[in-house]
This record gives sequence, structure tokens and C-alpha cells, in this order.
Amino acid sequence: GVCYYYIAKYDSAIYDFKKTILLAPEYYGYKSYNYTAIIYKSLGNLDSARRYEQLAKVHDPSFKL
Repeated sequence: GVCYYYIAKYDSAIYDFKKTILLAPEYYGYKSYNYTAIIYKSLGNLDSARRYEQLAKVHDPSFKL
């Protein structure tokens, strides 16, 4: 997911991050939630961005979009 994020293949990144959340949410220090929120925000999908921001804050209270 991170590699796809850095090369701007956002659909693939979201797919990978959501798969990680489903199978091993603790992997990568729960950062999959953060990245998913950031990508959704950059795509203009603010409802999903806010949803994932709230999930990210459960594990990282200092996270802000």
C-alpha cells in the first residue's frame, strides 16, 4: 500500500490498506488507517476520509488530516 501511495496509484493503495486492516490491523503500527484517510482526503472523498481519521485516532490520538 505504501509503495502504491508514493507512486500515486491510489486505488491500489486503498485496496492494499483495507486488506491489511481486515487481515492484520495492527501491522505497521496501525498506519493503514492513517494512509487510507489521507488518500481519501486527497481524492476529495471527505466522508470516507473522516471515517478513517476517526479509526486512526483510536490508535494514534495525535493523527490529524
